[in-house]
Amino acid sequence: MKKKLFLLIFTSIFLPIEIYSQIFNCSNRKHATTYDWTTKNRVQILDRSHSYGGDSYDRGFATVFTPLLTREYELDMFTYQAEFTDAYNWNKCGTGLRTNFGSYIKSKLATYSEVQHAVKLSSISSFNINLVLQQDGRADRAFLEFIYTISFSENHSLYLTQTLSDEKKDLDFTAGYNFTNDKLGALDLGITAQNFINNLVNDVGNSTVKRIRDIFEVNNRNIPLFLYSRYTSNPDNFWYLDVSSGYQPTKKVDRLSNNDPDYLVSDDEDIFFINSSLSFSLLNFTFGPYFYYDRSYLDRSSDTGNPFNGFYTTEQKLQRIGLFGYAYFKRFTPQIKLSFEDFSDIQSGSDFTTSTVDQAFSYKEDRALLNIGNAFHLFDSKLSILVRYLSFLRTNDPSTTRILTKALQTESFIYPAQRRATITFQATLHKDVYFELGVGFDIDKDNKGNPNIPDRIFDKGYGKLLLSF
Repeated sequence: MKKKLFLLIFTSIFLPIEIYSQIFNCSNRKHATTYDWTTKNRVQILDRSHSYGGDSYDRGFATVFTPLLTREYELDMFTYQAEFTDAYNWNKCGTGLRTNFGSYIKSKLATYSEVQHAVKLSSISSFNINLVLQQDGRADRAFLEFIYTISFSENHSLYLTQTLSDEKKDLDFTAGYNFTNDKLGALDLGITAQNFINNLVNDVGNSTVKRIRDIFEVNNRNIPLFLYSRYTSNPDNFWYLDVSSGYQPTKKVDRLSNNDPDYLVSDDEDIFFINSSLSFSLLNFTFGPYFYYDRSYLDRSSDTGNPFNGFYTTEQKLQRIGLFGYAYFKRFTPQIKLSFEDFSDIQSGSDFTTSTVDQAFSYKEDRALLNIGNAFHLFDSKLSILVRYLSFLRTNDPSTTRILTKALQTESFIYPAQRRATITFQATLHKDVYFELGVGFDIDKDNKGNPNIPDRIFDKGYGKLLLSF
C-alpha cells in the first residue's frame, strides 16, 4: 500500500511535462537565452528618433534615465520581463505575436510587442517581417523591418534588411551573412548603414514651410555604421551557448539650425554591447549563467560658441552577471533568476548648457535582482498559478542621487530597496494561444509615512499574450 501511494505521489508531482507556456517550442531540448536584450538594444540603436528625447538625448542608449521613470520602474520592467525559456523558443522558431504589458504609473501601461512572420518565396529564398511596438518610459516606437534571404547552399545564406519609419532620416539598410551547421552551430554577421539618406533628405527635401521640429537639422559627417554578430551552438546538445554583440563605430554628426547659421553642436558617439548566456538542459532542469555588458560614450562640442562654449562628455556602462534555473515537474515548475549589476553614468567637461544635467557628476550604482517563484499546474497544465517574490536592491551615492533626481525630475533613483510578491494566472487557451494575467502585492511599504499616498495592498497589474500563426 505504501509503495503504491509513493508511486502515485511521484507520478503526479515529479514526472516531467511539456513547458506549459512555450507554444513556440520546436526544439528537442528545453533551453534558455538572454537574447531578448540584444533585440531591444539593436532596435534602440537603429531607432533613436523614437526613443525618449530623440537622437540628441545624452543619457546613453540602454539603461536610459528619463523624467518618465517612476521610483519602481526597474522593478516593474523586471516583473514584466519574458522568461528566458520563452525567449529561447521565440527567437529560435517564433512565428506569430508576443506581447508583454504592465502598469508603471497610474494612467499608463508599459507595452512591448513583437510580430514575426515568414513567407517562403522559393526553395532558396524567403521574405520576413519583424515588427516591434514599444511604449514605456524610455521609448514610443513602431519599428518595422523587411528581410529578404537567399540561400546559396545548405549552410550559407545572405540577407538584406530595410527598416521603415515615419522619420525618413531614420531609415536603415543592412546586409548580412548566415552560416549554419548541425555540429558547429550558427553564425550571423550583419553590417548596417544607419540613417543612410539623412543628408539627402536635408539637401533635396521639398518642405516650403519649416515646422518647429524642422528648425534643427542633423548632418552626418560620416556614414553611421552598426556591426552585429551572433553565435549559437547546436540546440540539440545538452548545452546551448548564445553570444551576441553590437558595435557602433564613432558616429559623427553636426546639429545645425536653419534660423541661425552660427549654431553648431558636434557629436561623436560610439556604442558597444555583448550579451551571452549558457544553458544546460539535464533531466528535468534548465539552468546556467549569463553575462552582459554595454558602454556608450558621447563627446559633444561647439566650435562656434553657439549655443555653448567648450565641450562635455558622457559615458554610461552596465555590467550584469547572473544565474537562472527552471525545473519541470508534472504539477510544479520552480524557477529562479538572480543577477548582480554595476551601473555608472559619468559626465565631465567645461560647459553643460545643452546637457540634460547642468553639471559634472559621477553616478555609480550596485544592484542585486532576484526573481524566485513556483508555478502549480491544474487540469493537465492548461491552467497554472505562479507565485513569485521579486526584489531590486541598489546602493548609490546620496549626493549624486539628489543631482540626478532634480535635473531629470524623476524618483527612479530614490528607493534603495524595492520588493513585491506576485500572483500570475497562466492559461493555454489553445495550442496556439497562451495568456497570462497577474497582480503584484506591495511588501516593501514604500508609501508608508507619505500622507499624499494612501497605504495599498495591490502593487500594479500585468499580462502576457502569445499567438502562433
